[in-house]
Amino acid sequence: MTKDKVLNVIELYREKLLSLKIREISFPHKDILPQRNDILGHCLGMLDEMISFIKDERPEKALRWLGFIQGCFWTLGLYSVEELKNHNKPI
Repeated sequence: MTKDKVLNVIELYREKLLSLKIREISFPHKDILPQRNDILGHCLGMLDEMISFIKDERPEKALRWLGFIQGCFWTLGLYSVEELKNHNKPI
């Protein structure tokens, strides 16, 4: 994925989470079995950091985080695997 594509997907996901009225949180990394909104709030918080990774020329880390977020979205039923694949396709 190009940097611009990653930034577009980040914005798509931010809009989705904000439309669901999700609030950003930093989820404790030791906790297990978090609630749905905690997971989504943590994902929302990850998006800004991903932009920093892109700006700092660390696209590999941004892509790993993107994969984590997409896994959360699929698991929680926000998007199908087909939709997630389409998000990753070139512009």
